[in-house]
Amino acid sequence: MNKTGFMHNRVRIVTATFLTKLLLIDWRWGVRYFAEKLLVYEQASNMGNWQWSAGCGADAAPCFRIFNPDTQIQKYDFNLEDNKKWAPEYGTDVYPQPTINYKSAREFSLNWF
Repeated sequence: MNKTGFMHNRVRIVTATFLTKLLLIDWRWGVRYFAEKLLVYEQASNMGNWQWSAGCGADAAPCFRIFNPDTQIQKYDFNLEDNKKWAPEYGTDVYPQPTINYKSAREFSLNWF
C-alpha cells in the first residue's frame, strides 16, 4: 500500500484485525492511515470496514473473529506468490521474528473484549 497506493481486500481485513484485535490499536488510527495512503480511498467503506474489523459499529464482526495471518496465507496465498512479491525475505533467516505470540495475544484480546 505504501508503494503502490493499493492493497488487496483480504490483506486489508487481516491488517485491520491484527492491529485492532491483537495489538489493541484504536481503529481510527487505521482509518486515518489508509485515508492517506490508498489511491482507491472511499470514506464510508473505509470507516465501515475498520469498524467491522474492530468489532464495533453498526455491522461489526464479533469480537471473537480474529484472523490468524499465517492461516490466511495458507488459505489465500498458498503458493506464496504475493508474499514473494511484497516480502521476498519471508521464510528466510533475514525475515523478522513475529511481533507477538498469536495464541497469547488472541487470548488476551478475547478476555479484554
